[in-house]
This record gives sequence, C-alpha cells and structure tokens, in this order.
Amino acid sequence: MSKIKRTIAILLAVLLLVGAAPLSGFVGLEWPEWHLPKLSALVATKAQAADPTSGSCGDNLTWSYNKGTKTLTISGTGAMKSFASEDAPWQPYRAVMKTVS
Repeated sequence: MSKIKRTIAILLAVLLLVGAAPLSGFVGLEWPEWHLPKLSALVATKAQAADPTSGSCGDNLTWSYNKGTKTLTISGTGAMKSFASEDAPWQPYRAVMKTVS
C-alpha cells in the first residue's frame, strides 16, 4: 500500500512541476490557425485601449498605423532608430497589420 502511495505522490509532484514550467520554451511555435482571429482581436483591443497609432522612429522619420486599412506607413528620410522587434513602437499592431508602406 505504501508503494502505491509513494508512486502516486511522485507522479503528482512531476505533474505539478510540469504544469508550473514557464512556456518561454515554446516562443517559436506557431499559434494554431483556428486561434488567430481570437488572438488578433485581443491584440487589436489592447492596441486601441492604450497604444498610440503614430510617432517618431528617427530624426526625420515618422510612423503611423491606420486601423481601418491595417497599414503601417513609415514616412520621411534618413536613418531609422534601431529597434528590437519587441521594442518597436508599432509592436502592438504586428499581429493584425496587413500592409507596410
């Protein structure tokens, strides 16, 4: 009887550890296609609530995002600031944008 209890306790401990593991190892995995509309709607809602739709991205460059056409437009001349992909000011719209001009 104690062997069964010990086995169950070990199994439960392993399940708890696996369940508590961070999902950061799955960053490169693709989101299932049937979830994309829900994900993009969530991103769009968040973007509308707190994120700007235009700004500066260099000394003589500006960016703007049109929510209606889902288009990112970068205008001006000169060098663009160097952004890590997650630090770009238009990052909140990446999942929903269709066109970059």
